[in-house]
Amino acid sequence: MSLFIVFEGGDGSGKTVQSKALSERLKKTGKYQVLHTQEPGDTLFGQLLRRVLRHPDLGQPVLKENFPQLMMLEPSLADHALPDVILQTSAPRAELLFFVLARAQIIDEVIQPHLSKNTGAIVICDRYIYSTVAYQGYGRDMDVELINQANKIATRGIQPDLVVLLDIEPEEGLKRKRADSHKDHFDDKEVSFHKRIRKGYLAQADQDPGRWLVVDATKSKKEIEQIIWDRVSGLLPKTD
Repeated sequence: MSLFIVFEGGDGSGKTVQSKALSERLKKTGKYQVLHTQEPGDTLFGQLLRRVLRHPDLGQPVLKENFPQLMMLEPSLADHALPDVILQTSAPRAELLFFVLARAQIIDEVIQPHLSKNTGAIVICDRYIYSTVAYQGYGRDMDVELINQANKIATRGIQPDLVVLLDIEPEEGLKRKRADSHKDHFDDKEVSFHKRIRKGYLAQADQDPGRWLVVDATKSKKEIEQIIWDRVSGLLPKTD
């Protein structure tokens, strides 16, 4: 038996800190094969996408600024990877497709192979399909049913056993994020955009309460860790 756990939350919610904390706690038991991964990331395309989201001003545009939907950016001379792709705010469909493409790759190359291992395999993923529904569906006002169909194709229907949502008011989350040196493509959106994202997350949690654990992200880190552990400990695969 394997276990798949996803962490979700808006900007500044602390989901990455908590996903790593759970991963380390599980590893210390010595009983499980724990893999911590993130979206987008941990594949070549996912890493490039994450790089562009964090640094949208990298490189110089190869195509004219009014070229529909996308611009290709040349990587720095020290970077021998494939060219980066920057996602324009006016191209939400392109944004969706890039995230879905990265998700299909991480499922096939990272998540599914680990879950297929022997008893005791655990995958902890920082963001998954629910982020796309929240950000592109509710935030960008795209058709949620269309997003669900795209996600189903990308993941081959693989769903997590538990979704941990670190819930926080957007104003507080953005205040935390801006204190961090790492900004990304979505940080400068207006507060109303982030409010729609939070609404999207809570709506998904309401639709599947048995799978979701909603945690108040304003609690202390230790309190949050314990709340999560109390839920996870009841799901852990039995090992000999």
